[in-house]
Amino acid sequence: MKKALTMVAVAAAILGFSASVQANQINGSLNFSGGTMTFNSTAVTSFGGSPVVDNNVGTSPTGDYIGTAGASVTFVAAGFTFSPSLGIVNPLWKFTVGGTVYSFALNSVTTVNYVAGDSTHLPSLSVQGIGLLHIDGFTDTTGLFTLTSTGAGPATFGFNAGNVAVPDGGNTLMLLGSALSVLGFGVFRKSRKA
Repeated sequence: MKKALTMVAVAAAILGFSASVQANQINGSLNFSGGTMTFNSTAVTSFGGSPVVDNNVGTSPTGDYIGTAGASVTFVAAGFTFSPSLGIVNPLWKFTVGGTVYSFALNSVTTVNYVAGDSTHLPSLSVQGIGLLHIDGFTDTTGLFTLTSTGAGPATFGFNAGNVAVPDGGNTLMLLGSALSVLGFGVFRKSRKA
């Protein structure tokens, strides 16, 4: 009986460790306003203006980003090419609030909607994709981003973490299976001795 209880404790510890790894992931969303960008059909060629973390109703920070509204954001990368392909841009942007560093690595572009301008319409660009957000003290977390602009005017950047299904490669299932196997063998061995 003592060994069976030990096996249960080991299984609980393994499952608890797996849950704690997930608990430190970043959740929430943030948007930037006040920045500008220039672009063409294949690249964002530059960032400008004075982007800040937005605090307007409906776009203010949520989750782990609460308390960052109004922070000045630096686009570290001068720009990036999204067609024909994209290399990782690390970091794309960065800011610090109260000594905590927030940054974002752009990993992939999944959707590009470019509309060329004409005599009556400005060109527009909307780029969506997946990136990795970093906040000191948290596990780097994958999330979705959207970057949009019309003409060379205001650009908006939005990021949402915590709702993107990212496969863990089966590690959680493997840990659960191992724990249950150990527990099962312990019970089987106990029953054979009895």
